[in-house]
Amino acid sequence: SHRADVCPVVETGRIGVVIEEVLPASYNVAPTDEVLAVTVGNLFDAGRAQQELNNLSASLQSGNVTLAVSGGQRMGVVPNVVGMARPDAERVLDQAGFDVGDVTEQPSQTARGEVVDTRPRPGTETPIPGPVGLVLSGGPVTIQVPDVVGRSFAQARQLLQQLGLGVGDVTSPNGGNPDGSALVTSQSPAAGAQVTAGSKITLRVGSE
Repeated sequence: SHRADVCPVVETGRIGVVIEEVLPASYNVAPTDEVLAVTVGNLFDAGRAQQELNNLSASLQSGNVTLAVSGGQRMGVVPNVVGMARPDAERVLDQAGFDVGDVTEQPSQTARGEVVDTRPRPGTETPIPGPVGLVLSGGPVTIQVPDVVGRSFAQARQLLQQLGLGVGDVTSPNGGNPDGSALVTSQSPAAGAQVTAGSKITLRVGSE
């Protein structure tokens, strides 16, 4: 047999693994110091590797042969970094063997800059090293309060709801539920104010 003792496996990241075999002096690759790379496949199979070397033995003369064996694509699970600040999320991804990919923002009720999602999603198995995109919170959506003074209560309520706002406390002269046709005489916050989606607007209807 042309096979000698096998050196320990050396991890080489993207390439996979490298197995080095030192063969008898009569089986060197010409010219001197030239490296012979033999691709075995996704998984290392000692028998198949030996067969590949035997097939090449006619061209071997003396010295060393290095056998480079693909270990296949390494896979890893995307860690859950949702809720972390960007620097912390980047550190966790780096420790897991991933690169930081595209960083985007989307409106969210969470604090601005906080990670709200990743691409691929947390828990997804994906090649490493490889990019994982971060989706950061751009802060809550803000809405400009419309002017509803002078509109009927029914119209004001409908407009606020269409914009993603709600009706808060409603004050009427008789203290009861306002009639839909009653006119809005004041509002709070005032028209033009910026509020977050879902905020409630206080209205006063009827005569002042």
